[in-house]
Amino acid sequence: MLRQSHHAHVILEWPTDLAVSPMDNSLYVLDNNIVLRITESGQVSIAAGRPLHCPLAGLERGVAGGQRAQLTPMEFAVSIAVSYHGAIYVAETDERKMSRIRKVSVDGEITHLAGSPSDCDCKNDANCDCYQTGDGYAKDARLNAPSSLVAAPDGTLYVADLGNIRIRAISRNGPTPSGSTYEVASPDAQELYVFDGNGTHQHTASLLTGDSKFTFSYSTENDITAVTDSSGNTLRIRRDPNRTPVRIVAPDNQVIWLAMSTNGGLKTLTAQGQELVLLTYHGNNGLLATKTSEIGWTTFYE
Repeated sequence: MLRQSHHAHVILEWPTDLAVSPMDNSLYVLDNNIVLRITESGQVSIAAGRPLHCPLAGLERGVAGGQRAQLTPMEFAVSIAVSYHGAIYVAETDERKMSRIRKVSVDGEITHLAGSPSDCDCKNDANCDCYQTGDGYAKDARLNAPSSLVAAPDGTLYVADLGNIRIRAISRNGPTPSGSTYEVASPDAQELYVFDGNGTHQHTASLLTGDSKFTFSYSTENDITAVTDSSGNTLRIRRDPNRTPVRIVAPDNQVIWLAMSTNGGLKTLTAQGQELVLLTYHGNNGLLATKTSEIGWTTFYE
């Protein structure tokens, strides 16, 4: 499998679409169900898709539960786009029963974003209903031979739904007013997040049952002080006079000590005198640089 090479040494087979990353100006090429990334320095790597000549190494799961994009075969890929946050979108369709859009995160995990399978042949069956009216969740949408994708700066993904002769918009979940609170749903996590009028997270509930999963408590200064689950177990956050969190008290009364960096980021977690994790950051921007576990294993973030 191609890990990294120079562009002069790469032979393309059937390039059909291009996209440029707004983050680092890398060029992405859709070539015969493979998405290639070409950096400004000319280095080429596979961003998504598994070449047919590469052995199937098992679809390993990433940290967020998605499959690794480099090990996942693409099917009838027709278009790509890159978001302003670095995510890659791939439209796939056989023009009959399968029309979908998949998303490759910046961590390299691929997940299903939009499009549900059709029970009939959208291309050859005149009675096949391949469009669903009204708005709804992207995963439930009926797409019909999507032909082009464009990612907008606000996070909206626009889809040319060719077979339905429509332009579809896939947007992030926005807050929905519900009385004095606002609700944000996450179909992937099957959770509903409830915020008050000031944007403070009050509850997390099951999207399927509506049952409360977590309740959050705050101080008069609006600092979080406790998280309680549906069984009544409470995790408490203790702070010093400067409102800096210094320790967490678990439901079983285990104490985990916190050390904060000068820029306000979490630096270490310590329990019973043993350091559990050490975190470092890129400058003062709050972006994680390294995470070192208690056994000395370090993960680097770019």
